[in-house]
Amino acid sequence: MNVELMNNLMKNQFAPNYISKLKMKKMENATDKKKPKNTKLLNLIVPIKPEDEMNNYEIFGELGKGAYGTVRMGLDKRNN
Repeated sequence: MNVELMNNLMKNQFAPNYISKLKMKKMENATDKKKPKNTKLLNLIVPIKPEDEMNNYEIFGELGKGAYGTVRMGLDKRNN
């Protein structure tokens, strides 16, 4: 049954019983759209340094392959 029709039927009755109220509530909950939950997504953007800034580092070794390419360990030439 339609929720509006059920509401009209219940308004015309004098004292609706508890079970019919539960049925109405169940029908209303079934027709309501659920709101999406606020999920916090991780920021997966990895900043890539420009080529001129990469010249300031000396590649010390390769750590392995990652999802975004080869992972390298570098030493900063400016601070040493």
